[in-house]
Amino acid sequence: FLSTSLLVVILASLATTAVGLSPIVGALLAGLLIAETPYHTEVEGMTAPFRGLALGVFLITVGMSLDLKVIVANWAALITAVAGIVLVKSIVTAGLLRLSGAASGVAAETGLLMASPSETTLIVLATAAQAGLILPSTASFWQIVTALGLTITPLLARIGTDAAKRVAPRQEQAHTPLPEAAQRTVVIGGGRVGRLVAQMLGAHQLAYVLIDADIDTVTHARERGYAAEFGDAARPGMIARLDLDRASALVLTMDDPVQVERLTRQVRAAYPNLTIVSRARDPAHAAALYRAGATDAVPETLESSLQLSEAVLVDLGLAMGPVIASIHEKRAELRAKIMEMAALDREPPLHGRRLRDAE
Repeated sequence: FLSTSLLVVILASLATTAVGLSPIVGALLAGLLIAETPYHTEVEGMTAPFRGLALGVFLITVGMSLDLKVIVANWAALITAVAGIVLVKSIVTAGLLRLSGAASGVAAETGLLMASPSETTLIVLATAAQAGLILPSTASFWQIVTALGLTITPLLARIGTDAAKRVAPRQEQAHTPLPEAAQRTVVIGGGRVGRLVAQMLGAHQLAYVLIDADIDTVTHARERGYAAEFGDAARPGMIARLDLDRASALVLTMDDPVQVERLTRQVRAAYPNLTIVSRARDPAHAAALYRAGATDAVPETLESSLQLSEAVLVDLGLAMGPVIASIHEKRAELRAKIMEMAALDREPPLHGRRLRDAE
C-alpha cells in the first residue's frame, strides 16, 4: 500500500507538471483521492512515521521562501491582514455552526480554531503566481500572511478553549450530546460474527464502524450497506488511528485467538476505561482474555451449548419465558466461574471440559 500510494502521488505530480501546474497540486489531489477510498485508514497508519518529517520539510521550505525585507517594510499591513483573516473566518465559521444548531461554546471554539489560514493557501498562491494570475509581490505578501497565521494556530486553540468555557453556560456544556462519531462502536473483524454484531448495533440505531484486513470482505460489506473500512489491526500503529479514546466500545470478533488476546491486552493498556468485548474460542481462552483486560469475553463453545439447550427445552414444550430466564442464569453462572478462574495463576479448570461438566 505504501508503494502504491507513493506511485499515485508521483504520477499525479507528473501529470500536473505536464499541464503547467505545480507538482504540489498533483500531490494534494492524490492525497484527497486516497482519503476518499476504503484504504485511507491503512494508508494513514503506514505513512504516519513520515508525516512529521514531511511537515517539517514543508514548513522549512515555506520559512526559507519568506522575504524578510517585505516583512520589515510592510509589518503593519501584514498584522492587519492576519487580524482581518482571523476575525472574518472566526465570525463566519462560528455563525454557520450556530445556524446548523451547534452549541455556542462549540461554535466559538471551532471558529477560533479554524480561523488561521490554511496550508493549502500556500500551494494556491504559488500555483497562481507560477501561472501568471497574480503578481509575484502579491503572492509573496499573502504567503507571509499565511505563514504568520499558521504560527498563531496554537494560541487561537487556547483562546478558543477559554472562550468556549465563558460563552457556553454550564448547563449547556453538561447536556450537550456527544457527536455521532464519538459514540460509535469499533468492530474489528468483518466476518459473519462481526457483521451480525454490526447488524444488531444498526438495529438499535447505534453508530459503528467495521474494520477488516481483507479488502474483499470490506468491499462486500460496504456493498451490503455496512459502515466498513479497510485496516489491519495487527499492524503497529493502526490501533491509534481508530480514535478509540472517543469510541463507546471495542468489539473483537476475529477468529484468531492469539490476535484477539494480543489486541485486548494492547488496547487495555492504552485505554483503561474503554469497554472491550472479545470473541473467545472456549472457556480457557475467555479466562485468558479476562486476564488480558477484556470487559466481556464470549466463548463460542458455551454460547452454542446454551443456544442448543434453549432450543431443546422449547421443543419439549416448556414456556419460553422460564427457559430464557434459566439460560440467562446459567450464562451468568458460567461467566462468574470463568472470571473467578481467570484470577488464578494456573490454567482454568474449564479447559477441555464440556458444558455439563462445568455445572
